[in-house]
Amino acid sequence: MSARTSGRSVISAARRSRSAERSNPKGTAPGLALEHDGTWLFAVPGVPQEMIHLLDVEIIPRLRSSAGLDRVVRSRIIRSWGLPESKVGEMLDDLFQSGTNPSIAFLASAGEIKVRITAAGAAGPEVDELIAPVESVVRERLGSAVFGADEQTIETVLHDLLRTRSWTIGTAESATAGLVAARLTSLPGASDVFRGGIVAYATDLKRDLLDVSAAEVVTEAAAIEMALGARTRLGCDVAVAVTGSAGPEPQEQPPGTMIMAVATPEGVMARTFRLPGDRERVRTYAATAALHLTRLAVAGDWWT
Repeated sequence: MSARTSGRSVISAARRSRSAERSNPKGTAPGLALEHDGTWLFAVPGVPQEMIHLLDVEIIPRLRSSAGLDRVVRSRIIRSWGLPESKVGEMLDDLFQSGTNPSIAFLASAGEIKVRITAAGAAGPEVDELIAPVESVVRERLGSAVFGADEQTIETVLHDLLRTRSWTIGTAESATAGLVAARLTSLPGASDVFRGGIVAYATDLKRDLLDVSAAEVVTEAAAIEMALGARTRLGCDVAVAVTGSAGPEPQEQPPGTMIMAVATPEGVMARTFRLPGDRERVRTYAATAALHLTRLAVAGDWWT
């Protein structure tokens, strides 16, 4: 493939036997390139191997150069949970207002807040050097709310934490009916850390299977007893429990009231949430919250 910049239709073909600088090592079919009045026109072979090669080494570089995209653009996603988007924006407002290269943006999804740091430079290492100090500031300011970066998920992070401490985990669920257990077992190798789960939906099963003695079952006291009962019955180091009123009808508490408790060898604690939305949204957000509270407890960063 050869290129000439001209106002005329000047086209030349490149073959294996001709100039190595413009050869097609994947075959003998010609590739054609023409720049006419500032517009590139290309014709490539239909054979996939030859076409893909010419796209990668001849066409895309020309288009990037013509569009002024020779610089490397890279983003780093810092993942957080536990702080509302408005609070994250307030804590990082100076970086948002002053940042041009790198710049930052906020994205909220499924109860998690992502901070995207984007930089451009002449080469990858240069871009990394621009991102690194901003990432350090973001992590310092958000503290334990940060749980991962880029492709990491709460499931992968929690599994890694459990393996580091050689701990196993189990679940005791009522309102979420197994959603937490499903997410914990969604990864390959989950059997290394996951012992099992108990779905005690009915009140009598909470008492019979998890030794819940609390008069009401949508309470922090009941959630704590569920977590402790699961540790005993499942023989695991860590147990996370969920009870609540997912709606639309209230059960002891207004709809959207969800309570989680986590028990580890170091202690046990519960937390109450008032979650918005319909029944399925409440249950999904509750499962996410339960996993994050478990991460904090396993890491020793107990919430207050």
